[in-house]
Amino acid sequence: MQFVASLGVVILAGTGLLLLPNSTYPGITLSFTDALFTSTSAVCVTGLNAVDFAHTFTPLGEMFTLALIQIGGFGIMVRLLRSHGGRPGFFPEGPRAADGSA
Repeated sequence: MQFVASLGVVILAGTGLLLLPNSTYPGITLSFTDALFTSTSAVCVTGLNAVDFAHTFTPLGEMFTLALIQIGGFGIMVRLLRSHGGRPGFFPEGPRAADGSA
């Protein structure tokens, strides 16, 4: 539950950052729904976008989005490590030799 709540907080914070006037080019207004979708997509590392990214966001808005992607990717990696007991890799007992001997 804590993981989901922390994702929600990061998504809402990212939405707020993307709605800042300096995040978009002059004359472009970003709706709350588009900012929420972009932030959620960035945190969940899906790569989906509802707006033309290059023509909507300034370099500052792009940096906010890149930070959200990094935070989301880090969260996914931490979650995977915790589900494997803190040990990296897919082999809970450790890697095996090619000939089957340990």
